[in-house]
Amino acid sequence: MFPGRLISLRENITWPPRSPDLSPCDYFLWGYLKAEVFKHRPRTIEELKVAIRQEISAFPLDMLARVMDNFR
Repeated sequence: MFPGRLISLRENITWPPRSPDLSPCDYFLWGYLKAEVFKHRPRTIEELKVAIRQEISAFPLDMLARVMDNFR
């Protein structure tokens, strides 16, 4: 997959299907959740945990579906 262990900008590299290196979570979800969680300005670890749980629970499922559709 990486002949000579060099990743070149000039060659196409075929990634395996379902590669863990390519994930909607990496490109969208974690950044979105981080921005939403830190709007609450948590001051303690417990407040941070609560904010994370709240934002995950409030995450719009239709938005997740759109992200997944656009990722394919």
